[in-house]
Amino acid sequence: MSFKKKMMLLLLAFFILAACTTTIIQAPTLLELTRPVSLQKATERAAKHLLPLVQRERSWRSDWVATRILVLPTYQEKTRKILEPSQQIQAYLQQQVTAFKGIQLVTHSTQGEATVNYELHSTMRMTTVQGREKLVFSMWMQESKSKRILSTVSSAVQLERPLLKPSISQQLPAQTWLKALQEASRLVMNRAKQDRSWYSQLAPTQLLLVPIYDANSKENLNLMGDLQAQLQTHSGAAIKIALISQSLLPQAHYLVHSALAVDKNSQGAMYDLNLWLREAKTGRLVAYVHNKVFSQGLPYTLTAEAKDSPVYPEPLNPNAEGFDLRQEMQRPHYPSRLKLEAILADAAKAYASAHYAQALELYEAANAIKGVQSLRSLAGRYLTLLRMNRTAEARRAFADLIQSGFKHSPMLTFKILFAVDSTQFAGGHFLSSQYQVWIEELAQYLKHSQRCLLIAGHSSHSGSAAYNLKLSTSRASGIRQLMVSKQGAVKTRTQAEGKGFYENIIGTGTDDLRDAVDRRVEFRQQTCQP
Repeated sequence: MSFKKKMMLLLLAFFILAACTTTIIQAPTLLELTRPVSLQKATERAAKHLLPLVQRERSWRSDWVATRILVLPTYQEKTRKILEPSQQIQAYLQQQVTAFKGIQLVTHSTQGEATVNYELHSTMRMTTVQGREKLVFSMWMQESKSKRILSTVSSAVQLERPLLKPSISQQLPAQTWLKALQEASRLVMNRAKQDRSWYSQLAPTQLLLVPIYDANSKENLNLMGDLQAQLQTHSGAAIKIALISQSLLPQAHYLVHSALAVDKNSQGAMYDLNLWLREAKTGRLVAYVHNKVFSQGLPYTLTAEAKDSPVYPEPLNPNAEGFDLRQEMQRPHYPSRLKLEAILADAAKAYASAHYAQALELYEAANAIKGVQSLRSLAGRYLTLLRMNRTAEARRAFADLIQSGFKHSPMLTFKILFAVDSTQFAGGHFLSSQYQVWIEELAQYLKHSQRCLLIAGHSSHSGSAAYNLKLSTSRASGIRQLMVSKQGAVKTRTQAEGKGFYENIIGTGTDDLRDAVDRRVEFRQQTCQP
Protein backbone atom coordinates (compact mmCIF):
# COMPACT_ATOMS: atom_id res chain seq x y z
CA MET A 1 0.00 0.00 0.00
CA SER A 2 1.34 3.36 -1.01
CA PHE A 3 2.29 5.99 1.48
CA LYS A 4 -0.46 8.24 0.18
CA LYS A 5 -3.17 5.63 0.83
CA LYS A 6 -1.75 4.95 4.27
CA MET A 7 -2.00 8.63 5.12
CA MET A 8 -5.58 8.81 3.84
CA LEU A 9 -6.61 5.81 5.95
CA LEU A 10 -4.89 7.31 8.99
CA LEU A 11 -6.71 10.60 8.54
CA LEU A 12 -10.01 8.76 8.08
CA ALA A 13 -9.47 6.81 11.30
CA PHE A 14 -8.62 10.01 13.10
CA PHE A 15 -11.83 11.71 11.95
CA ILE A 16 -13.92 8.67 12.92
CA LEU A 17 -12.35 8.59 16.38
CA ALA A 18 -12.87 12.32 16.79
CA ALA A 19 -16.48 11.98 15.80
CA CYS A 20 -17.00 9.24 18.36
CA THR A 21 -15.49 11.23 21.20
CA THR A 22 -17.03 14.62 20.36
CA THR A 23 -19.93 15.74 22.54
CA ILE A 24 -23.23 15.76 20.76
CA ILE A 25 -24.14 19.43 20.70
CA GLN A 26 -27.88 19.71 21.15
CA ALA A 27 -30.07 22.74 21.76
CA PRO A 28 -31.04 23.24 25.42
CA THR A 29 -34.59 22.19 26.26
CA LEU A 30 -36.95 23.61 28.87
CA LEU A 31 -39.47 21.57 30.82
CA GLU A 32 -41.94 23.51 32.95
CA LEU A 33 -44.35 21.73 35.30
CA THR A 34 -47.06 23.94 36.79
CA ARG A 35 -49.01 21.49 38.95
CA PRO A 36 -47.67 21.83 42.52
CA VAL A 37 -46.00 18.72 43.90
CA SER A 38 -43.86 17.92 46.92
CA LEU A 39 -40.20 18.93 46.90
CA GLN A 40 -39.18 15.27 46.65
CA LYS A 41 -41.44 14.74 43.64
CA ALA A 42 -40.13 17.88 41.95
CA THR A 43 -36.53 16.65 42.45
CA GLU A 44 -37.39 13.23 41.06
CA ARG A 45 -39.03 14.79 37.99
CA ALA A 46 -35.95 16.89 37.31
CA ALA A 47 -33.59 13.91 37.74
CA LYS A 48 -35.63 11.67 35.44
CA HIS A 49 -35.46 14.33 32.74
CA LEU A 50 -31.86 15.53 33.12
CA LEU A 51 -29.92 12.33 33.86
CA PRO A 52 -31.04 10.49 30.67
CA LEU A 53 -29.85 13.51 28.65
CA VAL A 54 -26.39 13.14 30.14
CA GLN A 55 -26.42 9.39 29.58
CA ARG A 56 -27.31 9.80 25.92
CA GLU A 57 -24.78 12.54 25.39
CA ARG A 58 -21.91 10.61 27.01
CA SER A 59 -22.88 7.46 25.16
CA TRP A 60 -20.42 4.51 25.50
CA ARG A 61 -17.78 6.64 27.19
CA SER A 62 -19.46 6.11 30.58
CA ASP A 63 -18.50 2.43 30.26
CA TRP A 64 -14.82 3.42 30.24
CA VAL A 65 -14.86 6.33 32.67
CA ALA A 66 -17.76 7.20 34.97
CA THR A 67 -19.61 10.42 34.20
CA ARG A 68 -19.13 12.66 37.22
CA ILE A 69 -21.79 15.29 37.99
CA LEU A 70 -21.12 17.98 40.59
CA VAL A 71 -24.31 18.70 42.55
CA LEU A 72 -24.20 22.32 43.69
CA PRO A 73 -26.19 23.63 46.69
CA THR A 74 -29.67 24.96 46.02
CA TYR A 75 -29.77 28.72 46.36
CA GLN A 76 -32.28 31.54 46.29
CA GLU A 77 -32.63 32.87 42.79
CA LYS A 78 -32.31 36.58 43.64
CA THR A 79 -29.86 36.67 46.53
CA ARG A 80 -27.96 33.46 45.66
CA LYS A 81 -28.00 32.50 49.33
CA ILE A 82 -27.82 28.76 49.96
CA LEU A 83 -31.14 27.36 51.17
CA GLU A 84 -31.75 24.90 53.98
CA PRO A 85 -33.28 22.11 51.78
CA SER A 86 -30.02 21.71 49.82
CA GLN A 87 -28.94 18.52 51.60
CA GLN A 88 -32.46 17.15 51.39
CA ILE A 89 -32.49 17.68 47.61
CA GLN A 90 -29.08 16.02 47.26
CA ALA A 91 -30.39 12.99 49.12
CA TYR A 92 -33.35 12.74 46.73
CA LEU A 93 -30.95 12.90 43.75
CA GLN A 94 -28.77 10.12 45.16
CA GLN A 95 -31.82 7.90 45.31
CA GLN A 96 -32.53 8.52 41.63
CA VAL A 97 -28.99 8.17 40.22
CA THR A 98 -28.81 4.46 41.11
CA ALA A 99 -30.99 3.74 38.08
CA PHE A 100 -28.46 5.31 35.68
CA LYS A 101 -25.37 3.19 34.94
CA GLY A 102 -22.08 5.06 34.69
CA ILE A 103 -23.24 8.26 36.37
CA GLN A 104 -21.76 9.40 39.65
CA LEU A 105 -22.95 12.35 41.74
CA VAL A 106 -20.41 14.27 43.79
CA THR A 107 -20.42 17.39 45.93
CA HIS A 108 -17.71 19.89 46.78
CA SER A 109 -16.89 17.86 49.90
CA THR A 110 -16.63 14.53 48.00
CA GLN A 111 -15.28 15.75 44.66
CA GLY A 112 -11.57 15.28 45.40
CA GLU A 113 -9.09 16.14 42.62
CA ALA A 114 -10.87 14.28 39.82
CA THR A 115 -12.50 16.41 37.16
CA VAL A 116 -16.25 16.59 36.74
CA ASN A 117 -18.07 16.40 33.44
CA TYR A 118 -21.24 18.28 34.35
CA GLU A 119 -22.65 20.58 37.00
CA LEU A 120 -26.19 20.24 38.37
CA HIS A 121 -27.58 23.63 39.48
CA SER A 122 -30.86 24.36 41.28
CA THR A 123 -32.65 27.42 42.57
CA MET A 124 -35.88 28.33 44.34
CA ARG A 125 -37.94 31.46 44.15
CA MET A 126 -41.17 32.64 45.75
CA THR A 127 -43.81 34.45 43.72
CA THR A 128 -47.33 35.64 44.49
CA VAL A 129 -50.21 34.63 42.22
CA GLN A 130 -53.67 36.04 42.99
CA GLY A 131 -52.69 36.76 46.57
CA ARG A 132 -51.22 33.31 47.19
CA GLU A 133 -47.59 32.35 47.41
CA LYS A 134 -46.14 30.09 44.73
CA LEU A 135 -42.84 28.27 45.20
CA VAL A 136 -40.92 27.46 41.98
CA PHE A 137 -38.04 24.97 41.98
CA SER A 138 -35.70 25.03 38.95
CA MET A 139 -32.88 22.59 38.13
CA TRP A 140 -30.56 22.53 35.12
CA MET A 141 -27.64 20.50 33.81
CA GLN A 142 -24.55 22.34 32.60
CA GLU A 143 -21.38 21.06 30.94
CA SER A 144 -18.42 21.99 33.16
CA LYS A 145 -15.90 23.15 30.56
CA SER A 146 -18.08 24.93 28.02
CA LYS A 147 -20.82 26.02 30.48
CA ARG A 148 -23.31 24.86 27.89
CA ILE A 149 -26.75 24.18 29.38
CA LEU A 150 -28.32 20.88 28.35
CA SER A 151 -31.79 21.44 29.78
CA THR A 152 -33.75 23.15 32.54
CA VAL A 153 -36.69 21.80 34.53
CA SER A 154 -38.96 24.12 36.50
CA SER A 155 -41.67 22.82 38.79
CA ALA A 156 -44.22 24.36 41.16
CA VAL A 157 -43.71 23.01 44.67
CA GLN A 158 -46.31 22.59 47.36
CA LEU A 159 -45.87 24.86 50.36
CA GLU A 160 -45.77 22.27 53.09
CA ARG A 161 -46.15 23.27 56.71
CA PRO A 162 -45.09 21.12 59.63
CA LEU A 163 -48.13 19.46 61.18
CA LEU A 164 -47.61 20.98 64.61
CA LYS A 165 -50.10 21.26 67.42
CA PRO A 166 -50.68 24.82 68.63
CA SER A 167 -48.23 25.96 71.26
CA ILE A 168 -50.17 26.76 74.43
CA SER A 169 -48.40 28.63 77.21
CA GLN A 170 -50.02 29.57 80.51
CA GLN A 171 -47.85 31.88 82.63
CA LEU A 172 -49.52 31.92 86.05
CA PRO A 173 -47.37 34.34 88.16
CA ALA A 174 -48.37 37.96 87.58
CA GLN A 175 -45.89 40.29 85.88
CA THR A 176 -45.63 43.96 85.02
CA TRP A 177 -47.16 45.05 81.72
CA LEU A 178 -43.93 45.26 79.71
CA LYS A 179 -42.49 42.09 81.26
CA ALA A 180 -45.64 40.13 80.39
CA LEU A 181 -45.58 41.52 76.85
CA GLN A 182 -41.91 40.62 76.49
CA GLU A 183 -42.44 37.01 77.52
CA ALA A 184 -45.58 36.57 75.41
CA SER A 185 -43.92 38.14 72.36
CA ARG A 186 -40.88 35.87 72.63
CA LEU A 187 -43.01 32.71 72.76
CA VAL A 188 -45.23 33.78 69.86
CA MET A 189 -42.37 34.83 67.60
CA ASN A 190 -40.40 31.63 68.24
CA ARG A 191 -43.44 29.62 67.21
CA ALA A 192 -43.93 31.70 64.07
CA LYS A 193 -40.31 31.07 63.03
CA GLN A 194 -40.68 27.34 63.67
CA ASP A 195 -43.93 27.10 61.75
CA ARG A 196 -42.68 29.15 58.81
CA SER A 197 -39.58 26.95 58.57
CA TRP A 198 -37.06 27.86 55.85
CA TYR A 199 -39.63 29.66 53.66
CA SER A 200 -38.59 32.95 55.22
CA GLN A 201 -35.31 32.55 53.29
CA LEU A 202 -37.31 33.00 50.08
CA ALA A 203 -39.69 35.74 51.20
CA PRO A 204 -39.88 37.62 54.52
CA THR A 205 -42.67 36.50 56.81
CA GLN A 206 -45.36 39.20 57.01
CA LEU A 207 -46.97 39.34 60.43
CA LEU A 208 -49.85 41.76 61.05
CA LEU A 209 -51.21 42.96 64.39
CA VAL A 210 -54.93 43.18 64.98
CA PRO A 211 -55.77 45.92 67.54
CA ILE A 212 -55.80 44.74 71.15
CA TYR A 213 -59.19 44.96 72.81
CA ASP A 214 -60.81 44.71 76.23
CA ALA A 215 -62.42 41.26 76.31
CA ASN A 216 -65.15 42.53 78.67
CA SER A 217 -66.25 45.75 76.95
CA LYS A 218 -65.07 44.74 73.42
CA GLU A 219 -63.45 48.19 73.02
CA ASN A 220 -60.11 48.67 71.29
CA LEU A 221 -57.24 49.80 73.50
CA ASN A 222 -54.45 52.22 72.68
CA LEU A 223 -51.65 49.77 73.52
CA MET A 224 -50.42 48.62 70.12
CA GLY A 225 -47.17 50.58 70.26
CA ASP A 226 -45.91 48.56 73.25
CA LEU A 227 -46.92 45.25 71.66
CA GLN A 228 -45.34 46.01 68.30
CA ALA A 229 -42.09 47.10 69.94
CA GLN A 230 -41.82 43.87 71.95
CA LEU A 231 -42.64 41.64 68.98
CA GLN A 232 -40.10 43.50 66.83
CA THR A 233 -37.41 42.82 69.43
CA HIS A 234 -37.86 39.05 69.00
CA SER A 235 -38.64 38.96 65.26
CA GLY A 236 -35.28 39.19 63.49
CA ALA A 237 -34.77 40.32 59.90
CA ALA A 238 -36.82 37.48 58.40
CA ILE A 239 -40.12 38.72 59.89
CA LYS A 240 -41.82 42.00 59.00
CA ILE A 241 -44.29 43.34 61.56
CA ALA A 242 -46.96 45.96 60.94
CA LEU A 243 -50.46 46.93 62.01
CA ILE A 244 -53.23 45.31 59.99
CA SER A 245 -54.32 47.32 56.94
CA GLN A 246 -56.09 46.76 53.65
CA SER A 247 -52.87 47.09 51.66
CA LEU A 248 -50.90 44.54 53.71
CA LEU A 249 -53.58 41.93 54.44
CA PRO A 250 -53.34 40.06 51.09
CA GLN A 251 -49.61 39.39 51.69
CA ALA A 252 -49.96 38.43 55.37
CA HIS A 253 -48.71 35.06 56.58
CA TYR A 254 -49.82 35.40 60.20
CA LEU A 255 -52.08 37.55 62.38
CA VAL A 256 -51.41 38.34 66.03
CA HIS A 257 -54.59 38.90 68.04
CA SER A 258 -54.59 40.14 71.61
CA ALA A 259 -57.04 40.87 74.40
CA LEU A 260 -57.00 42.11 77.98
CA ALA A 261 -59.57 40.98 80.54
CA VAL A 262 -59.79 42.02 84.16
CA ASP A 263 -59.19 39.16 86.59
CA LYS A 264 -62.37 39.40 88.65
CA ASN A 265 -60.98 37.11 91.34
CA SER A 266 -58.24 39.65 92.07
CA GLN A 267 -60.67 42.51 92.77
CA GLY A 268 -59.16 44.34 89.82
CA ALA A 269 -55.53 44.00 90.93
CA MET A 270 -54.63 41.94 87.83
CA TYR A 271 -55.55 41.54 84.19
CA ASP A 272 -55.31 38.53 81.91
CA LEU A 273 -53.19 39.16 78.80
CA ASN A 274 -54.16 36.86 75.93
CA LEU A 275 -52.02 36.69 72.80
CA TRP A 276 -52.70 34.27 69.98
CA LEU A 277 -51.14 33.68 66.56
CA ARG A 278 -53.22 32.53 63.58
CA GLU A 279 -52.35 31.69 60.01
CA ALA A 280 -53.80 34.45 57.85
CA LYS A 281 -55.18 32.37 54.98
CA THR A 282 -56.69 29.47 56.96
CA GLY A 283 -57.25 30.86 60.45
CA ARG A 284 -55.30 27.91 61.91
CA LEU A 285 -54.21 28.50 65.51
CA VAL A 286 -50.41 28.41 65.73
CA ALA A 287 -49.74 29.64 69.28
CA TYR A 288 -51.53 30.99 72.34
CA VAL A 289 -50.03 32.72 75.38
CA HIS A 290 -51.84 33.64 78.59
CA ASN A 291 -50.08 35.88 81.12
CA LYS A 292 -51.18 37.68 84.26
CA VAL A 293 -50.52 41.43 84.36
CA PHE A 294 -50.53 43.74 87.37
CA SER A 295 -53.11 46.53 87.03
CA GLN A 296 -50.66 48.96 88.59
CA GLY A 297 -48.57 50.44 85.79
CA LEU A 298 -50.89 49.20 83.06
CA PRO A 299 -51.43 52.16 80.66
CA TYR A 300 -55.12 51.38 80.11
CA THR A 301 -56.45 53.86 77.53
CA LEU A 302 -59.00 53.58 74.73
CA THR A 303 -58.36 54.44 71.11
CA ALA A 304 -59.85 57.74 69.92
CA GLU A 305 -62.57 55.91 68.02
CA ALA A 306 -63.51 53.70 70.98
CA LYS A 307 -63.49 56.65 73.38
CA ASP A 308 -65.90 58.64 71.20
CA SER A 309 -68.18 55.78 70.14
CA PRO A 310 -71.83 56.15 71.23
CA VAL A 311 -72.28 52.37 71.60
CA TYR A 312 -70.35 49.32 72.67
CA PRO A 313 -69.39 47.31 69.58
CA GLU A 314 -70.95 44.01 70.69
CA PRO A 315 -73.67 42.84 73.08
CA LEU A 316 -72.21 42.57 76.58
CA ASN A 317 -72.54 39.47 78.76
CA PRO A 318 -72.31 39.99 82.54
CA ASN A 319 -71.92 36.24 83.04
CA ALA A 320 -68.83 35.93 80.84
CA GLU A 321 -65.56 35.19 82.62
CA GLY A 322 -63.52 37.29 80.20
CA PHE A 323 -61.61 35.93 77.25
CA ASP A 324 -62.50 32.46 75.93
CA LEU A 325 -60.08 31.10 73.31
CA ARG A 326 -62.38 28.29 72.24
CA GLN A 327 -65.24 30.71 71.66
CA GLU A 328 -62.94 33.02 69.72
CA MET A 329 -61.75 30.20 67.44
CA GLN A 330 -65.34 29.13 66.74
CA ARG A 331 -66.45 32.53 65.49
CA PRO A 332 -67.45 32.12 61.82
CA HIS A 333 -66.38 33.97 58.67
CA TYR A 334 -62.75 34.55 59.67
CA PRO A 335 -61.61 35.88 56.23
CA SER A 336 -64.52 38.34 56.05
CA ARG A 337 -63.93 39.50 59.60
CA LEU A 338 -60.26 40.11 58.81
CA LYS A 339 -61.17 42.16 55.76
CA LEU A 340 -63.55 44.22 57.89
CA GLU A 341 -60.92 44.54 60.65
CA ALA A 342 -58.38 45.85 58.14
CA ILE A 343 -60.75 48.53 56.81
CA LEU A 344 -61.76 49.57 60.32
CA ALA A 345 -58.12 49.75 61.40
CA ASP A 346 -57.41 52.13 58.51
CA ALA A 347 -60.54 54.12 59.39
CA ALA A 348 -59.64 54.34 63.09
CA LYS A 349 -56.14 55.52 62.19
CA ALA A 350 -57.56 58.24 59.94
CA TYR A 351 -60.07 59.25 62.62
CA ALA A 352 -57.38 59.52 65.30
CA SER A 353 -55.34 61.72 62.93
CA ALA A 354 -58.36 63.99 62.32
CA HIS A 355 -58.50 62.96 58.65
CA TYR A 356 -62.26 62.75 58.87
CA ALA A 357 -63.08 62.74 55.14
CA GLN A 358 -60.80 59.73 54.64
CA ALA A 359 -62.22 58.04 57.74
CA LEU A 360 -65.79 58.56 56.50
CA GLU A 361 -64.97 56.94 53.17
CA LEU A 362 -63.47 53.93 54.96
CA TYR A 363 -66.36 53.52 57.41
CA GLU A 364 -68.78 53.57 54.48
CA ALA A 365 -66.67 50.93 52.71
CA ALA A 366 -66.87 48.79 55.86
CA ASN A 367 -70.65 49.20 55.91
CA ALA A 368 -70.81 47.95 52.33
CA ILE A 369 -69.27 44.54 53.15
CA LYS A 370 -72.01 41.94 52.85
CA GLY A 371 -72.53 39.27 55.47
CA VAL A 372 -70.62 41.01 58.28
CA GLN A 373 -72.55 43.56 60.34
CA SER A 374 -70.51 45.96 62.47
CA LEU A 375 -71.70 48.55 64.92
CA ARG A 376 -68.19 50.03 64.80
CA SER A 377 -68.56 51.03 61.16
CA LEU A 378 -72.02 52.51 61.74
CA ALA A 379 -70.84 54.40 64.81
CA GLY A 380 -67.72 55.55 62.98
CA ARG A 381 -69.80 56.99 60.16
CA TYR A 382 -71.87 58.93 62.69
CA LEU A 383 -68.77 60.21 64.50
CA THR A 384 -66.95 61.43 61.41
CA LEU A 385 -70.00 63.29 60.10
CA LEU A 386 -70.36 64.88 63.52
CA ARG A 387 -66.69 65.89 63.56
CA MET A 388 -67.12 67.43 60.10
CA ASN A 389 -70.06 69.52 61.42
CA ARG A 390 -72.49 67.79 59.07
CA THR A 391 -74.99 67.53 61.92
CA ALA A 392 -78.10 66.70 59.89
CA GLU A 393 -76.33 63.83 58.14
CA ALA A 394 -74.85 62.70 61.45
CA ARG A 395 -78.32 62.52 62.95
CA ARG A 396 -79.55 60.36 60.07
CA ALA A 397 -76.46 58.17 60.49
CA PHE A 398 -77.34 57.68 64.16
CA ALA A 399 -80.88 56.70 63.19
CA ASP A 400 -79.38 54.11 60.80
CA LEU A 401 -77.24 52.81 63.66
CA ILE A 402 -80.30 52.29 65.86
CA GLN A 403 -82.30 50.58 63.14
CA SER A 404 -79.47 48.29 62.03
CA GLY A 405 -78.44 47.52 65.60
CA PHE A 406 -81.90 46.36 66.65
CA LYS A 407 -82.25 44.41 63.41
CA HIS A 408 -79.31 42.19 64.35
CA SER A 409 -79.61 42.19 68.14
CA PRO A 410 -82.43 42.52 70.69
CA MET A 411 -80.29 44.90 72.74
CA LEU A 412 -78.20 48.02 72.21
CA THR A 413 -75.85 49.31 74.89
CA PHE A 414 -75.25 53.05 74.76
CA LYS A 415 -72.49 55.02 76.41
CA ILE A 416 -74.88 57.33 78.19
CA LEU A 417 -72.53 57.78 81.11
CA PHE A 418 -73.33 59.22 84.51
CA ALA A 419 -71.15 60.89 87.08
CA VAL A 420 -70.20 58.75 90.05
CA ASP A 421 -73.03 58.58 92.65
CA SER A 422 -75.20 60.83 90.48
CA THR A 423 -77.98 60.93 87.90
CA GLN A 424 -76.16 63.77 86.11
CA PHE A 425 -74.74 62.99 82.69
CA ALA A 426 -70.96 62.69 82.32
CA GLY A 427 -68.48 61.54 79.70
CA GLY A 428 -66.96 64.75 78.40
CA HIS A 429 -68.50 67.53 76.34
CA PHE A 430 -68.27 65.78 72.95
CA LEU A 431 -70.33 62.78 74.06
CA SER A 432 -72.64 64.35 76.65
CA SER A 433 -73.67 67.07 74.20
CA GLN A 434 -75.11 64.32 72.00
CA TYR A 435 -77.12 62.44 74.65
CA GLN A 436 -80.24 64.47 73.91
CA VAL A 437 -79.93 63.63 70.20
CA TRP A 438 -79.54 59.92 70.94
CA ILE A 439 -82.60 59.90 73.19
CA GLU A 440 -84.68 61.78 70.62
CA GLU A 441 -83.71 59.31 67.88
CA LEU A 442 -84.54 56.35 70.13
CA ALA A 443 -87.96 57.88 70.77
CA GLN A 444 -88.43 58.35 67.02
CA TYR A 445 -87.44 54.74 66.42
CA LEU A 446 -90.05 53.52 68.91
CA LYS A 447 -92.71 55.74 67.40
CA HIS A 448 -92.22 54.39 63.87
CA SER A 449 -91.29 50.78 64.65
CA GLN A 450 -94.19 50.15 67.04
CA ARG A 451 -91.84 48.19 69.31
CA CYS A 452 -91.36 48.28 73.06
CA LEU A 453 -88.18 48.78 75.05
CA LEU A 454 -86.93 48.07 78.52
CA ILE A 455 -84.51 50.77 79.66
CA ALA A 456 -82.06 49.08 82.02
CA GLY A 457 -79.81 51.24 84.18
CA HIS A 458 -76.63 49.94 85.78
CA SER A 459 -74.19 51.12 88.43
CA SER A 460 -70.65 50.24 89.44
CA HIS A 461 -69.80 48.04 92.42
CA SER A 462 -69.13 50.76 94.97
CA GLY A 463 -71.51 51.39 97.84
CA SER A 464 -74.34 49.21 99.16
CA ALA A 465 -76.59 47.04 97.00
CA ALA A 466 -79.72 48.94 98.04
CA TYR A 467 -78.16 52.31 97.27
CA ASN A 468 -76.97 51.22 93.81
CA LEU A 469 -80.30 49.64 92.94
CA LYS A 470 -82.04 52.93 93.74
CA LEU A 471 -79.39 54.92 91.86
CA SER A 472 -79.60 52.77 88.72
CA THR A 473 -83.41 52.90 88.77
CA SER A 474 -83.30 56.68 88.96
CA ARG A 475 -80.93 56.81 86.00
CA ALA A 476 -83.15 54.56 83.86
CA SER A 477 -86.28 56.52 84.86
CA GLY A 478 -84.61 59.81 84.01
CA ILE A 479 -83.84 58.62 80.47
CA ARG A 480 -87.38 57.26 80.06
CA GLN A 481 -88.82 60.64 81.08
CA LEU A 482 -86.62 62.37 78.50
CA MET A 483 -87.83 59.98 75.80
CA VAL A 484 -91.48 60.59 76.74
CA SER A 485 -90.89 64.36 76.69
CA LYS A 486 -89.68 64.01 73.07
CA GLN A 487 -92.42 61.58 71.97
CA GLY A 488 -95.37 61.22 74.31
CA ALA A 489 -96.62 58.20 72.39
CA VAL A 490 -93.71 56.04 73.64
CA LYS A 491 -94.83 56.26 77.28
CA THR A 492 -96.88 53.08 77.04
CA ARG A 493 -94.10 51.25 75.21
CA THR A 494 -91.18 51.96 77.53
CA GLN A 495 -90.34 50.60 80.94
CA ALA A 496 -87.51 51.64 83.26
CA GLU A 497 -85.71 49.22 85.52
CA GLY A 498 -82.62 49.47 87.69
CA LYS A 499 -80.15 46.58 87.83
CA GLY A 500 -77.81 48.00 90.47
CA PHE A 501 -74.48 46.22 90.32
CA TYR A 502 -76.02 42.75 89.89
CA GLU A 503 -75.18 42.68 86.17
CA ASN A 504 -71.73 44.24 86.34
CA ILE A 505 -69.35 43.46 83.49
CA ILE A 506 -66.17 44.43 85.38
CA GLY A 507 -67.30 44.61 89.00
CA THR A 508 -64.14 46.16 90.44
CA GLY A 509 -65.75 49.37 91.71
CA THR A 510 -62.80 51.49 90.59
CA ASP A 511 -65.22 54.18 89.34
CA ASP A 512 -62.89 55.21 86.51
CA LEU A 513 -62.42 54.42 82.83
CA ARG A 514 -61.71 50.75 83.53
CA ASP A 515 -65.20 50.02 84.88
CA ALA A 516 -67.15 52.70 82.95
CA VAL A 517 -69.06 49.88 81.24
CA ASP A 518 -70.65 49.03 84.61
CA ARG A 519 -72.43 52.42 84.54
CA ARG A 520 -74.00 51.72 81.17
CA VAL A 521 -77.58 52.05 79.92
CA GLU A 522 -79.10 49.23 77.89
CA PHE A 523 -82.14 49.37 75.63
CA ARG A 524 -83.68 45.92 75.36
CA GLN A 525 -86.49 45.04 72.97
CA GLN A 526 -89.35 43.30 74.73
CA THR A 527 -92.88 42.15 74.02
CA CYS A 528 -95.40 44.98 74.19
CA GLN A 529 -98.02 44.63 76.91
CA PRO A 530 -101.66 44.79 75.71
